[in-house]
Amino acid sequence: MSELNVQYLQSLEDHINAVQTCEDLQKAVDTVMNALGDQLQALTDELEIVGAIQELLEIPNNLAKVITWIQKYIELVLSPMYQPYLKCAAQIAQLIAKIQQLQATIMDKMNSITNCSINIPTINFPEIIPPEVPTLP
Repeated sequence: MSELNVQYLQSLEDHINAVQTCEDLQKAVDTVMNALGDQLQALTDELEIVGAIQELLEIPNNLAKVITWIQKYIELVLSPMYQPYLKCAAQIAQLIAKIQQLQATIMDKMNSITNCSINIPTINFPEIIPPEVPTLP
């Protein structure tokens, strides 16, 4: 989680103070308040997610509760931590497909221009092992 950007917040106030017309004030207010509302909602959502792990701070003292504790740990801690990997793998696959499409477009364009020969730099594509999303029992 990053720090609250106080300079940015001050710049919003400065922006409001700099407007000269009622119309510009309304536009500035809409922009500023929507941005701040979105930021506040994002922080509230993050707090709700992180707050869910609070109950995991106490380790249970009987075996049945330990199993439930482990399941909640996987669900509330490990699974969310794994989401960036899943997102990154999907983005890499999309980017590879787009690069290949762009290379084909470049070749088509090169072939449509008389006596055109260009060098397309080689891009090494990583091997992407499709991620498996484990399920809880």
